[in-house]
Amino acid sequence: MKNITLIISILSFTINCYSQQTATGCLLPDNRVYTDKGNLGLYNNSPSQGLDADYCEWSQNTGANCFVCNGYLNHGGVCLSGGSFGIENTFSMVACPIDDYAPLLCIIITALVFKRL
Repeated sequence: MKNITLIISILSFTINCYSQQTATGCLLPDNRVYTDKGNLGLYNNSPSQGLDADYCEWSQNTGANCFVCNGYLNHGGVCLSGGSFGIENTFSMVACPIDDYAPLLCIIITALVFKRL
């Protein structure tokens, strides 16, 4: 039973480590991708997707310029409150370098825990 639990733990951890999250929208220097695009091609300041704790940065893809409104867009898609320029594209999160060793660390820790049981 210990071996099956160990194998399932390792597989679920490894699958989670190697999945990459992506987002399509306007990337601003605050490392958030704003995803709600209005009628005129401008983006609302919400919703947005930020970096997960497991990742270090968004991939640095080149793309078209975009604009995120500080407030919300009106019904015509016009921004009345200023905003910020960013880069529009589909972005992937880049794993931190320590993630390369995470599966090995998980195996060692899990083995030590099960050895004590």
